[in-house]
Amino acid sequence: MPPAPALLVAAMLMAPLGLALGGCGFSPVYATQSGAPTGAEVGSRAAEALSAVHVPVMPERTGMMLRQALQDRLQRFGVKPASRYDLLAQYRFSGDIAGIEANSNITRLRYYGSSTWYLTDASSGAIVTQGYARTVSGADVFDSQFFANELQNEVIQRQLAEELAEQIVAAMASYFEHPPPPKPVADGTPG
Repeated sequence: MPPAPALLVAAMLMAPLGLALGGCGFSPVYATQSGAPTGAEVGSRAAEALSAVHVPVMPERTGMMLRQALQDRLQRFGVKPASRYDLLAQYRFSGDIAGIEANSNITRLRYYGSSTWYLTDASSGAIVTQGYARTVSGADVFDSQFFANELQNEVIQRQLAEELAEQIVAAMASYFEHPPPPKPVADGTPG
């Protein structure tokens, strides 16, 4: 444990950083905010919108993994109101050989996870925002039984799904926190 003077020095060095972040308008995307008329805490604009996102069933085992990872992240924002948005996503998983020994034995595999996603308005079906997420992982190949290799493969698929879900939710939170200005309609009024 560091001595008390070292902690005091660290706190003194970190204080200006906290003041600088507050002065530039920084606020955590998922934080709750006080100041509601009743004095109750309310979520940020992004947290409230994310809690209204519904993730429909996705095909195959890998799709189920991505759906679970997304739901875990979206459910942390409390009780779900009626769904205002549907998140449509596809999870693609592939791999290739990254390491080969002189005797042609494979020693390392590289895995890729990617997802094209669309956030749509639940009532009209119009696309609100969309994006693409991608992540990479790797694994060493050992001379082991088939079951152990399959288990390792499933663990990597789940890990990639978790990383993709983080990217997707962060992109949606960014969109909700800073939405683009409304587009003008033909008569010149914003719509």
